[in-house]
Amino acid sequence: MNSSLEQGRDIHPSPEVLASLARTLRLDRAETAYLFRLAGSHPLDGEVGAPAEVPASLLRLMHAQWPAPAWVMDANWDLRAWNPGADALFELSGRPPQECNLAWVVFGNAVHRRRVEHWEQHARRFLAQLRAAYAERGGEAAAVGRHLGRMIQHVRGEHPEADRWLDEHQVAERSGAEKVLRHEELGVLRIDQHVLLAAEGLQLIVMSPRDAETAERLRRLAPMPVTV
Repeated sequence: MNSSLEQGRDIHPSPEVLASLARTLRLDRAETAYLFRLAGSHPLDGEVGAPAEVPASLLRLMHAQWPAPAWVMDANWDLRAWNPGADALFELSGRPPQECNLAWVVFGNAVHRRRVEHWEQHARRFLAQLRAAYAERGGEAAAVGRHLGRMIQHVRGEHPEADRWLDEHQVAERSGAEKVLRHEELGVLRIDQHVLLAAEGLQLIVMSPRDAETAERLRRLAPMPVTV
């Protein structure tokens, strides 16, 4: 991907030129959208601020996912709410606000990093999704993009491997994934991670058990939440 666009230089290629470049480079849909948005030739999908409150209906849906760990993330990739299973896995309660985001879960949570099989693969995928989201939200040209820009710079500064991988300029759409976690007490957890889109840029992320054995182990991870 041409880094001149990412650096905010005054370059304004036509949509036809961008389309031709995308075909030449054999870019996929996410990469093509990323290129168009950087060049200012595509409507921004992410011009939405984070809501002040998470809707009660979404919180009820999150808690209803038990025994699956689940949490709500806003358009800034900040974690706004989580159920007891997610708290038990990631130890979110009591964290300062700057750590309650997906970047900390992926890179800053050393315990979780050790549990995830093929962690590097998932971490690289996270960075590619973060870069795509940054472009969708307008990059440094938009207030809604600068929050993700600060997150990217923080990850670069704190984690040398992320600094190297970000320079590979990969982008990807946000989507679910299959994961295997090796919990030191519960054993192997086989997870299907789903990303469900909600209003106001919110997302519900659910780590649903892939088999009955994992479901039983997740029941032991945290009690069923009491909701109104």
